[in-house]
Amino acid sequence: MNLRTLNYLLIPLVTLLVGLTGCSSRGLPETPERAKLTDAVVHRLLSDANISESKPKSELETREGIQAAIQERRSDIGVSLPDAYWSQVEELTYRYSRETQSFQQYAISDYKRRVKAKLARASDEQLDVLIHSENMKDTVEFKQLIKNFDRDMFVLNLSMTPHTARSRYAEQMRELDRKYDVCSKVSTCWK
Repeated sequence: MNLRTLNYLLIPLVTLLVGLTGCSSRGLPETPERAKLTDAVVHRLLSDANISESKPKSELETREGIQAAIQERRSDIGVSLPDAYWSQVEELTYRYSRETQSFQQYAISDYKRRVKAKLARASDEQLDVLIHSENMKDTVEFKQLIKNFDRDMFVLNLSMTPHTARSRYAEQMRELDRKYDVCSKVSTCWK
């Protein structure tokens, strides 16, 4: 057997072996059934942590909710403030709401992606145990597959409430209240 013939035999064999090794490090192949199982585990993790995957509100729903809150606030304070003030409150609140909603959607989708990557190495039986166990976090399967869960949940919760957006909103509302001298009229102003 010459070198050329040996190369024709060895190269495909090595390529096959390297390819199989590469696949095994990424996890088991995704099938519709596995996708359902991993989705169920992720959904349970989020619901156990009281994190909802609600669909984002439309612009109309968001604006209507803000307008209702503003109407309630207007009647609660019992002081007449200019319409321009309330229009600015509505716009600032709308922008803040949209920004936090975007952060939340991104944070949840990133968390789901990371957990699914961890679950890719799990067998169908392990996924089934996780789904049907009374306390998923106490199972051996959970401890093997979902490492650093507490840290991941902390990061998720932290990223769902962006500090910079909240600080910016509070500062903008304080500035608006200063501009309209709201604090001299209402004790519950942005100070």
